[in-house]
Amino acid sequence: MLMRLILQDPEKRAQYDRESLKGAEEIRHSVEDAKGYRSTNHPFSDTFYKIFSEVFEDERETYAADLQVELKLSFMEAAKGCTKHVSFSAQVPCESCYGRGHLINAKPSRCPTCNGVGRVTVFPFTSTCSSCKGQGKLIKDFCLVCEGSGMANGVKDVNVTIPAGFDSGDTICVPKAGNHGGRGIQPGNLYIELKVEKDPVFQRDGTDIYVDTRISFTQASNMLFLAIKLKYRPYPGKLK
Repeated sequence: MLMRLILQDPEKRAQYDRESLKGAEEIRHSVEDAKGYRSTNHPFSDTFYKIFSEVFEDERETYAADLQVELKLSFMEAAKGCTKHVSFSAQVPCESCYGRGHLINAKPSRCPTCNGVGRVTVFPFTSTCSSCKGQGKLIKDFCLVCEGSGMANGVKDVNVTIPAGFDSGDTICVPKAGNHGGRGIQPGNLYIELKVEKDPVFQRDGTDIYVDTRISFTQASNMLFLAIKLKYRPYPGKLK
């Protein structure tokens, strides 16, 4: 699998051929090599090491694909904040096997690829076994509905809280609410892009909200008097 990934890439194939010639002249086996120890005197050049490290990189949790959906909000919902219900198509756990990918009473056997360890080593790199997904065991009695994936096409429902002040184009991330990952894989994230509808009265400019309306001279005078009154004598109550 490793060689296929490298040799299928023309650029990496060329690097591999060049570095293999160098490595063949410099390789020296030692006890440290057998233990997977990489010292400053390792027989591989930095370029050769980089090629393989792209495949056997530091172990991190594997996640399923993320999903992105759009959510429409009214002007007031965005201004005040709200809680919305979101439904979307996604990969969900198989109902037949409850996401296991195999029958409930199926018996596991030792993985022949990693010999039950859950990891494989191609010196000087170690990675999670791709056959058993790091579990060290395989089950041959796969679920006939999902064919062993533990996933099925379905619909997910999420309640998401929208804080006040969000605007069109803003995105909210809901961790692990995306596609179901199946066996040994964490769920993906859900990204919700907000689309705020325009209001017939109010207009928004950043965090400010404006209203453009006609008022009489008397109303304007009263508003000016009120502003002066508030400036020189604090108003004890709430303005409405």
